[in-house]
Amino acid sequence: MSYGTRLRDDLGVTPVYLRYNTGLPVAANGSRLTELLEALVDGWPVPVERLTLVGHSMGGLVIRSACHRGASEGRAWVSLVRHAVYLGTPHHGAPLARGTTAVGAALARIPEIRPFAAILERPSAGITDLRHGVVAADEDRDAEAPEEWFGDKGTDIPLLPGCRHHAVASSLTRRGNSLFDRLAGDLFVQTASATGRTRGRRRMDFLAEEGMSLGGAHHFALLNHPAVYEQLRRWLSEPELR
Repeated sequence: MSYGTRLRDDLGVTPVYLRYNTGLPVAANGSRLTELLEALVDGWPVPVERLTLVGHSMGGLVIRSACHRGASEGRAWVSLVRHAVYLGTPHHGAPLARGTTAVGAALARIPEIRPFAAILERPSAGITDLRHGVVAADEDRDAEAPEEWFGDKGTDIPLLPGCRHHAVASSLTRRGNSLFDRLAGDLFVQTASATGRTRGRRRMDFLAEEGMSLGGAHHFALLNHPAVYEQLRRWLSEPELR
């Protein structure tokens, strides 16, 4: 069963699922989610007591974008958010997304495979944002510039205040602290990016005790893993901070 189904049975919550277009910019999806949450809270048949937002991979960036936009616009639903859970979210970008674009640019130099290389060289807006974990719109950013593939030029936005933020990271080996794990992470997202602890100026305010590290699991295992569910249930069962 899914996390939502199990949480409904164990804690009495009401799960609501969202599909979104991963080809759109993260900020565009965040804007749409802001509107959807406003409509959901306004149209729910009983008063909504609290919201818990759970996102996997790019979905976590969409959640951060929606919270940022909702707070800046004074949306009523923002004050109801008690927990935000990020499952394998590349807060500081995903090397795989950057590497794919770079490989495409290199292959485009070969005339025989140039038509196929263009697919890798010109990714969707969503994948472009995934390179560096871009959450908010950045008009000054040139996504096609080669220096944007591997640089650390993303603009971070603060986490939503008054809400508990849970960063869940996974790694391929069970120990989770080897050089291989730091470089490969869960195969798609490095552990430092998933926990917001990359070196340099881009550091998130995640609390280690509010997060979780899962060894011996790949990126998609976070979608339905018994250990992750148990941690989710504990977080949502704890007394509220406010």
